[in-house]
Amino acid sequence: MPMRRSLVLALLVSCAHGPLPIAPDRWHELRTEHFVVRTDLALDDARRVAVDLEEVRAGLLAASWHRSNLPTSRTQVIMLGDGRELHDYAMKGIEGFVAADAFGEPIMVVSGDEDPKEQRFLKHELSHVISNQFLVRNPRWVSEGLACYLETLRFDRRRGRFVVGEWSSDRVWSLRNEAMPSYWDILRTGREAEHMSAHEGWIFETGSWALVRWLVDDRLKGFEDFLARGEDKYYAFSAAFPDLTESKIRAGVNAYLKLGKAEILTVEVPRWSGAVAERALPPAEVYALLADLQRLSPGFPRTPERDMRKASLLGLALQSDPGNPLALQLSDTTDATAATKAHPDDWRAWLVFADKNQGGLAALQTAARLAPDVPGVLIRLAGAESEHGTHELALEHALRAVEIAPGRPDLLGVLAVVQANAGHCAAGLDTAQRAVDFLPDDAPLAAAASLKNIRREIEGHCQKVEAARNVVRRMVGTPKGCSGAGPRLGRRDTVKGPLKAEFIVRADGTVADVKIDGVASAGALAAVKRYVESCKYEPTIEDGKPVEVRWQVEFNVR
Repeated sequence: MPMRRSLVLALLVSCAHGPLPIAPDRWHELRTEHFVVRTDLALDDARRVAVDLEEVRAGLLAASWHRSNLPTSRTQVIMLGDGRELHDYAMKGIEGFVAADAFGEPIMVVSGDEDPKEQRFLKHELSHVISNQFLVRNPRWVSEGLACYLETLRFDRRRGRFVVGEWSSDRVWSLRNEAMPSYWDILRTGREAEHMSAHEGWIFETGSWALVRWLVDDRLKGFEDFLARGEDKYYAFSAAFPDLTESKIRAGVNAYLKLGKAEILTVEVPRWSGAVAERALPPAEVYALLADLQRLSPGFPRTPERDMRKASLLGLALQSDPGNPLALQLSDTTDATAATKAHPDDWRAWLVFADKNQGGLAALQTAARLAPDVPGVLIRLAGAESEHGTHELALEHALRAVEIAPGRPDLLGVLAVVQANAGHCAAGLDTAQRAVDFLPDDAPLAAAASLKNIRREIEGHCQKVEAARNVVRRMVGTPKGCSGAGPRLGRRDTVKGPLKAEFIVRADGTVADVKIDGVASAGALAAVKRYVESCKYEPTIEDGKPVEVRWQVEFNVR
């Protein structure tokens, strides 16, 4: 790139909207067991932050409910040097934000102004991450109520303990002085929460917090029973609390608040001493990362100036490294071969290649080999495998992705499709509904519309499959298109009378789900089953298209 153009790009990056100058050489990446921290803090400070994040996570787990086999996926945290730098990428008043990066993986963006142990926003959002990993029943009021409860986690440095459960004075003031919705309205709140104003959202969170606090302190056994139930959320609540009505809930919460004696939990600070791997981030990666933050920019309207700044950052990234996977993912180019050539050991290079080449199966298999525990890789691979007809392998990979990150609606949406394609229609419909239920408040409306469309498509697909399965064809005699001269029986195999084979003929004419009935030895039944599985039929045509049908064939085996 000519020097003159480089200077223009650098000036755009440093002057648009007056952001702080970028110093790529200050950026490092630190990896711990559960976090990837990318930051321009001084390296010693960054190391302390990485350890603090692990300890905050452990403290939240110690103060909450969790299963013993929590997934070990890493949460990516972008920690900008201070609040001024944060507000280059988020409107003032925003303490931080959680979003999906260019590859669809979750990131948390916060300021380095405060110790992680003191950041309410960070503790609140980490609480959502943790609760989504272990709660069977996690409706919106539970999710927000628990997060508001756990955000009070305080580090008592003198005693070396975490303290959780202290009163939130501003929430108590709201409960006592502002009009609150009925608790049944809070229990019923779902997707409509995303349309609330900031004040309405605060009231909903505060009512959820009060309800969770009261249930935790006064009705803990019932609350734990509710969290463990897998039924419809209203049925589960009624089963766990058969005596609770709106008036009883309100009276109980009011009496609890009036008494003012919250249960305060103190836990030993779980000192963390694991390994911290660190590396300096290449300049191209820094510019691409900041371009991704510019793409997100919560609170800011999209303007030509901000688009120009993003383009300038991408230009600097690709100037420094034409094969940088993140920069290529964010760019409009359709050629991603530069990424796989320059970074063959980076799973993102193969993912961007697949994303820009209609989900190439071979590229996704390579990405999964390099990153076997990255949910976004596994779910893309599952989708490609499902399209190629390898349904059981697709199901294995999709389930693994959701096991690692159970609360991600995007993963659940693909899992639902994979389940339906594999013939598990009821599971697919249930998973599609879970995907809709798990959408966060700030998710785009298009995301909810897309997941609801997936659910409708699965319903239609499953209705057609069920109709096809109910079509029964009866044939007598030996079918054609099978291997060999017929079933090969052993010398001691016996058959008495005709045998009936019931099986599915797929749309491509191949056979599946074979069941053999009749009076015969086990060896004979197995031989006939193998023979039927080798057959291929002319597919049944309905409305001009081949359809899956269930057939029955009678065999006279001698």
